[in-house]
Amino acid sequence: MPKSDWSIGDSSHLFGLEKWGSPYFSINDLGHITISPQGEGGSTIDLVELVHGLEGRNLELPLLIRFDDILEDRLSRLHEAFASAIEHYEYM
Repeated sequence: MPKSDWSIGDSSHLFGLEKWGSPYFSINDLGHITISPQGEGGSTIDLVELVHGLEGRNLELPLLIRFDDILEDRLSRLHEAFASAIEHYEYM
């Protein structure tokens, strides 16, 4: 089978991962989607490994997997942005 010139970066670009998924979703060296629920600096979960682990518990696909830490991180970033704007514009 001939080697493909397609790269992980090509896949990320094709699906716009850096536009909608950053900093929570990326693609690792194995080509698997990874999730960093706490954003940059937090732990990373390989979605394929997670699904295999869940299947090992006799759970069947499709599954709904929620990452509550993403919402918490987004709310924290939003709060920080408002606090910064309030300070910058001396709103109070």
